[in-house]
Amino acid sequence: MANKKQTPSSIVDQKQLVNDKAKAMREHGGEHIRRVTPNGADGQ
Repeated sequence: MANKKQTPSSIVDQKQLVNDKAKAMREHGGEHIRRVTPNGADGQ
């Protein structure tokens, strides 16, 4: 991971955020799906 220090922190944060939200979404059984998906996908 230390090797990929080329990507801007903003992109890294975005990816981490998406991953975290996706994880939370699954753990919450899709409770905050609409709130969690900013890309417009309601997550079915």
